[in-house]
Amino acid sequence: MNVKSDIKRIFIIISIIVSSIQMNFGQSNDFESEVNQIIKEFKSRDTALINQCIHPKFGMVAIYCKGMMSINGLVRLHEYVFDKNQKELYDYEDFEIDSTFQYEENPVFDCDSGLWNKTGLFCDKKYRDNLLSHSTYKLVDFGVENNYINSDIIKEYEKIEKKSIKIFLVDNSGGKFIFYVSKYKGKWYVTIIDEVARYCGE
Repeated sequence: MNVKSDIKRIFIIISIIVSSIQMNFGQSNDFESEVNQIIKEFKSRDTALINQCIHPKFGMVAIYCKGMMSINGLVRLHEYVFDKNQKELYDYEDFEIDSTFQYEENPVFDCDSGLWNKTGLFCDKKYRDNLLSHSTYKLVDFGVENNYINSDIIKEYEKIEKKSIKIFLVDNSGGKFIFYVSKYKGKWYVTIIDEVARYCGE
């Protein structure tokens, strides 16, 4: 009788753990379908559709190369607008869609060859980086655009980083779309766009 009771407890514990994992990442099919939909919307360059993908509360931060002292520029927005005068901020490069997820280590860009080490759609759910907060700290350290950056914003950036999953889409022609998603009220939204992953400056 005790053995059966112990087995039942173990089964309950395992069920709780599995449920917890699903809550954090969503059901695999939901996660993949929603992220693929985000990719399609950004591919379309339809601002109305893209704006539906942006995190309703946090908004989205675009990280781009400023071309100075390896400092990354940051633009936080709640509405996406294509502006030809600010191409480096908003006009991300084109890419070919790949909807088959590969759950493994993310691609790496080799500056010597000018090539990625692999192509496809990748998501390493165990991987977390601090690109956003690190870029913010650098802006503060060098006194660049720090008139709007304060401790509360940095804490908010660090918090969203911990909740975000990074997605790499790299096609056979070298086109790429690298972004982060976070779940909010049962739906996945874009929180960060990485436009510096291929930067090979000093």
